Amino acid sequence: MHERFSDRQRLWLVATLFLVSMLSYADRNVLSVVIEGIKRDFALSDTMVGLLIGAPFSILFALSGIFVARLADLHSRKVVLIVCLLVWSVATILCGISGGVWMLVIARMLVGVGEAGTAPASHSLAADYCPPEQRSRAYAALTASAAVGGFVALTAGGLVAGRYGWRAAFLGMALLSLPVLVLACLVLVEPRAATIVRRGEHPAKTDLLRQVRALAAKRSYVLIVFGVTLYGFVAYGPLLLAPAYMIRVLRVDVAQVGLTFGPALGAGTLIGSLLGGLLGDRLSRRDARWLVRLPGLGLLASTPIGLLAFRANDSATFIVACTLLVGVLSACLPILFAALQAVCGPGRRALATALLFGSLNMIAMTFGPLLTGSLSDIFSQTQGVQGFRSALLASIWLLIPAGLIVIAAGRWLIDEVES
Repeated sequence: MHERFSDRQRLWLVATLFLVSMLSYADRNVLSVVIEGIKRDFALSDTMVGLLIGAPFSILFALSGIFVARLADLHSRKVVLIVCLLVWSVATILCGISGGVWMLVIARMLVGVGEAGTAPASHSLAADYCPPEQRSRAYAALTASAAVGGFVALTAGGLVAGRYGWRAAFLGMALLSLPVLVLACLVLVEPRAATIVRRGEHPAKTDLLRQVRALAAKRSYVLIVFGVTLYGFVAYGPLLLAPAYMIRVLRVDVAQVGLTFGPALGAGTLIGSLLGGLLGDRLSRRDARWLVRLPGLGLLASTPIGLLAFRANDSATFIVACTLLVGVLSACLPILFAALQAVCGPGRRALATALLFGSLNMIAMTFGPLLTGSLSDIFSQTQGVQGFRSALLASIWLLIPAGLIVIAAGRWLIDEVES
């Protein structure tokens, strides 16, 4: 399918996917920078904070993602993406007007439903827009969207929350949807439609359970999903709670957090993902196993960097170490996404991505913040505010098994490549 697009067309298409993905990450991450204000207004414990950050969004995200991805595999991915954008934008408005914690929980659930189809549809479209030797770079752009989205959420969200309150931060994120929605309608195309018409068949028209079993039979796919899920405990634990850590432990005010951690997160993710995409495309031409070896080594190397970051006692050291940590971790993701698309098969692209993000969000985003919050409550009984630091440090060690599991996927990857 990718043969019909010129390099110029691919640039515009992937750039539009980047903007849609960026907006989803901005809406998703604004909660992390305003959570201290919500905690104060609704008198929440750290355990409840962890539950609010994780479960309402992640459970609905994971459950909805499989069915939305199925729609994306069978029908127009462009339409699926646009509808998802509308749903999560309305849900973000509801977050801003929530009158109590349970209304906020319900609104976050709707955000999860809306964003469930973003990654499956975007990753599937990117795989059909780009040839295999360019996919790591395409996924680098989608990974970088997390950086820019995080930067927008933390910087703009932090400034708005610091001046007008946390409700205004949610409402501001929702307003950004309108221009992106118009652009997606005008630019994106569904390349599969022409292929289906020519061949008179649909590549994914098989029952859902059979498709899931086909993916589960691929050991490399299962190990990639397992490794990324363990990585998620760090992404949705220490990294997601880093703004709260700066406010509570390092005594930085919320506006300053947005101005310092936001750019650090953005720079680290942007530079790391782009370099990772370039290096992944280059090494995978020699040996496809580098699609898992390289990110596995990156996860292992991230462990001491993370320990250094959360042991720092000043914000400057913390920001520098966090930028490096985020950069190395972000370099791993686009290569893993390319590995996933290489083994899943063209008729299961959206489903394979949905199952990955479903595991990442159902398990890591639900239990990562909850685990860290619970450990913080336990440690704080004897360590005071430093108990929060100890909880974050404990989660960093999960990067070691994550890296080893990803490297192990290389044993079967060559034999299981379909694209």
